[in-house]
Amino acid sequence: AGPHFAAGPMRRAAIDMGPGEASWTQAVDSNTDVRLAVARAAGTHASALKLYVEIEPELIREITEEAHRQGLKVWAHPNLHPARPLDVVRAGVDAVTHVCALRWQSSGVDPRRHARRGIDPPPRTDPELTDPESPEMIELYKEIAERGVLLDATYSFFYHHPGPAEHGCPPELATAIAKAAREHGVEFSTGTDYLGPEDDPYPALYLEIEHLVDHGILSPREALTAATVNGARVLGREDDYGIIEPGKLASMVVLEENPLEDIRALRSVVTVFKRGVEYPRTDYRMPEPVMEQGLSDEQRDAIKAELKEIRKQRYEALERGDCKTVVETFDENVISSSNHK
Repeated sequence: AGPHFAAGPMRRAAIDMGPGEASWTQAVDSNTDVRLAVARAAGTHASALKLYVEIEPELIREITEEAHRQGLKVWAHPNLHPARPLDVVRAGVDAVTHVCALRWQSSGVDPRRHARRGIDPPPRTDPELTDPESPEMIELYKEIAERGVLLDATYSFFYHHPGPAEHGCPPELATAIAKAAREHGVEFSTGTDYLGPEDDPYPALYLEIEHLVDHGILSPREALTAATVNGARVLGREDDYGIIEPGKLASMVVLEENPLEDIRALRSVVTVFKRGVEYPRTDYRMPEPVMEQGLSDEQRDAIKAELKEIRKQRYEALERGDCKTVVETFDENVISSSNHK
């Protein structure tokens, strides 16, 4: 990401390094030695680069070409302010993340106003400024589809963490954009960007798959393809994963029911195979949430109320651009949780 994002209080790389100076979280600009930056990232044994924000279109292209030359995939936010989504896609990235970020192609605002996201308050945008079927949005969908770029939609995120509506993408808009993208040939993968509920015995991936089907964006077969075949594609692991065939790793699940008839049949797991080793589902035990071990109901409720208030203070500080309070409330949150544990 650009230097302002890296300088944000929540993006510190390590105690003994300045923001954006670690090999795994680098600040880049027009003066960056792109070959060296990519090589440093590759040296961490990463399989891909993630582009966050504040990157010009030409620099996106340079980074992407160099990453591909060195054997890395490139994943990107579509809203790499000042670059718009179409700039990002045309730069040759392999995947774009967050369906709601596509709205910046037609949001009607100057993306340069929102580049300094690491140190400025979150930008406010009007959801009404985005028409999912506008000519510029359709051009974007078609470009994504024609170039074979995968959309890591994180669609269910916008239902579990919708955020304030003034920031531009309520669930209704996320659904409209996702449906329009699919209608114009965009292929999905099934990222989440959040953890599922502690009492859910299956991962958040299942919620993403179910939401995509429940809201009429993908059919059960398409959602399963997004999670398997496209999941392997987006990671660059098609030789090992994605489909069941000779020569690939024997990683799969055996289900009691048919998910093509009901997508929630994915929760009818009988056995899991991981690299050929069998793990019967009957052996699985839900871990007790760390925060709840040995606590009374009153203690648990008090902890949750305290953490909720701290998070509220932190969000309000972000709105004001008060970095000092953001850092203090983050530290307090960690300390408070550790003490209670």
